[in-house]
Amino acid sequence: MDIADLKKIAEATLRQFIETHASQFKHELMIDQSGNRYLVIVSGWRQYQYIHHVVIHIDIIGDKLWIQCDRTEDAIAYDLLAAGIPNNKIVLGYKSERMRAHSEFAIS
Repeated sequence: MDIADLKKIAEATLRQFIETHASQFKHELMIDQSGNRYLVIVSGWRQYQYIHHVVIHIDIIGDKLWIQCDRTEDAIAYDLLAAGIPNNKIVLGYKSERMRAHSEFAIS
C-alpha cells in the first residue's frame, strides 16, 4: 500500500466519520496535503460555553498512518482497518511505545 492509497483512505474515512457523527456541533476536516496531516475539529456552543477542540489528528509519517489524537468513542483506528488499511500501517502515536507493543497495531 503506497502513500497515495493511505491519503485516499484516510480522507474518505474521516469524511465518513464526520457524516455519521452529525450533532449540535460543527465538524470540520482540515487537510494539509503537503504535510500529510489530517485533523477533525469540532466547534460550537454548549449553552454558554464555546467548544473547540481536535477530535482526530492523523499524520502520514514514512509509509504509516500515525494517529496522534483520537477522542472518538470507538477508536478511529478500527474504521481505518475496516476501510482496508493493514494494522501494520497504523501507529497509535498517542500511546507510549511501551504500550503500543501490546496493541494489535504497529509500534513505529
